Amino acid sequence: MSTTRGKYENKPGEGVLFGVKEKRHEKGPDFEGFYIVDEELKPGDQIKLSSWKKTSAYGDFFTLRVNRYQPKPPREVGFSDDVPF
Repeated sequence: MSTTRGKYENKPGEGVLFGVKEKRHEKGPDFEGFYIVDEELKPGDQIKLSSWKKTSAYGDFFTLRVNRYQPKPPREVGFSDDVPF
């Protein structure tokens, strides 16, 4: 499934936020958009997002992408009490 607005197309694991032209009320959001879920999520799951500001004929908007970077765990250094002297 993809959602489009203008020429931008959302893909699974990506999203977009567009500026709200007219707020419905004082505490309304400044940006609204969509994110296409590409994995099973559970309550409490934390998702790290990356965003890029872009400009089109429709105005400024932000693209979103899930940041799946996982640092490699530190390597274990082999250690032995058997020290040959």
